Amino acid sequence: MNKKELVKATAKKLELSVVETERILNTFIDTAIEGLKEEKTLSMRGLFSMTVKEKSERKGINPHTLEPIVIPAHSSIKFKAGRLLRERVLEPVKVKSAKKKAKAKTAKKK
Repeated sequence: MNKKELVKATAKKLELSVVETERILNTFIDTAIEGLKEEKTLSMRGLFSMTVKEKSERKGINPHTLEPIVIPAHSSIKFKAGRLLRERVLEPVKVKSAKKKAKAKTAKKK
């Protein structure tokens, strides 16, 4: 699903115009980006969390020339899917096995 399809589907569910819905979605995206820039983290409990990670400078090798290079320090964004997202998107079998593993882990601790 791309942004245009998301806007149309949301507009239909909310009984709003496509223009209004696109404005709401764009505002949400802009606000989320601003929050991620300022706070270095964005979390929607159960759905996802994103954090800005600072990567330090490191040595590497150019795969074409095999010469050593320095990879400069930079930032990256780490995305982690929340439980609700995983449960609704992934196959139920995978989620059940994850729940069983979690229960087994807590049983071992006791």
